[in-house]
Amino acid sequence: MKRRTFGVILAAVAVAVAVSSCTAPRVAAPSGSPTIDWAANLAEFTAKYGVNPASDPPFTDAQALAFTASFSNRRWKIVLQQYPQAVRPTDAFVHWASNGDPDRAACLTAAGVPPEGEDYTPTVTTEVAIFDCEFVRYPVRQSPPPNKAQLSYYYDYLTHYLVPCYRAHGAPIDQGMPDRARFIAQFQPGYVGARWDLTPPDAADAPDPTYDGKGAVCSAIGPGGAVP
Repeated sequence: MKRRTFGVILAAVAVAVAVSSCTAPRVAAPSGSPTIDWAANLAEFTAKYGVNPASDPPFTDAQALAFTASFSNRRWKIVLQQYPQAVRPTDAFVHWASNGDPDRAACLTAAGVPPEGEDYTPTVTTEVAIFDCEFVRYPVRQSPPPNKAQLSYYYDYLTHYLVPCYRAHGAPIDQGMPDRARFIAQFQPGYVGARWDLTPPDAADAPDPTYDGKGAVCSAIGPGGAVP
């Protein structure tokens, strides 16, 4: 398998879908929804609910370190689920990683982890090394995750626009969509368990398998850059 860099992937990122824009352009409706103007629907949604609420202030250095430590603790639990015999490294934070950080790359190489994108067979040694280099010694400095007001707004976007849009384009909707309180709870610190995820439509979905522009219509990014 190819190694994934987890330093830029937070638990706060729960709805993993490919998107093409933050707004829904006016496009020809596919056969599955011939009478629905999704651009007009989005405009109606924005008129009623507004755009994404303001983010929390940027982390101070101390807050960023505390957030990273909390996230690394959760990440270590995932490592232990895969490799119960793993021993947690005792290394400490060195510095924030930049894009293509040479120190992080050297850390991984020294531990025998192949360069990003190369095929490799995961072992307890490689996964512990990735955890150590990417989550402890050279993590990416994170911004505050979406606050409760932003998560509530995104839930409105899901229920009033995105899920209906997906359904109209033939996309299967994962069962067990949570209510608002449970949706928000999924993104709070210390949450344990799988999050509800939304499967995006693609060109193979009925009722119009030849139409491949659904991502432009049903953007997973809400108005104002809303994401969970």
